[in-house]
Amino acid sequence: MKVFYFDCETSGTNPNRNDILQMAGLIEIDGQVIDSFKLHCQPFDYGTIEQGALDCNGLTIEQIKTFPTPQETYSELLKILGNHVNKYDRTDKFYLAGQKIGFDADFLQAFFEKNNDKYFGSWVNRRYIDLLALTRILNYAGVLKTENDKLGTLAEMFGISLDAHDASEDIRATREILKLMIGKYIKHDVV
Repeated sequence: MKVFYFDCETSGTNPNRNDILQMAGLIEIDGQVIDSFKLHCQPFDYGTIEQGALDCNGLTIEQIKTFPTPQETYSELLKILGNHVNKYDRTDKFYLAGQKIGFDADFLQAFFEKNNDKYFGSWVNRRYIDLLALTRILNYAGVLKTENDKLGTLAEMFGISLDAHDASEDIRATREILKLMIGKYIKHDVV
């Protein structure tokens, strides 16, 4: 199984209006992480950067101006993905995984579209693996008791270090927590 753990930091919360500023991923094949990356990116439109997003991710406009263009970052991302998936083979796709992965998937798809590429589905299938969904199911079943669904809360609960709101830190912690939760609560051998 090919799993693409993905997280991004953005200039706001609307993928149609706002843009990715930082993205990170871990590529896992058959249970082993075989590749990782952290990419930065200027927005397509500086006018859509929200101060609240900058406060959250700790970036400044001055820093962002030093990042590669969206087109450069997109090109780099395609090289990474292309090393592990044949986008022309319908059976060779990533499972996209993360914490609240629908949010990140929407931004990643919008990133592709803003780069005039409507073939996001050539890389990933729509069977997402979501730590948030698993957390809520385990809370509902009464086997996990958390005060909220935040990644930081889960990291603390499972003794995982986390420097929150850095895409590479978030995705590393997400993978570790997901593996621990599956091993502890689902009783299945997960590599």
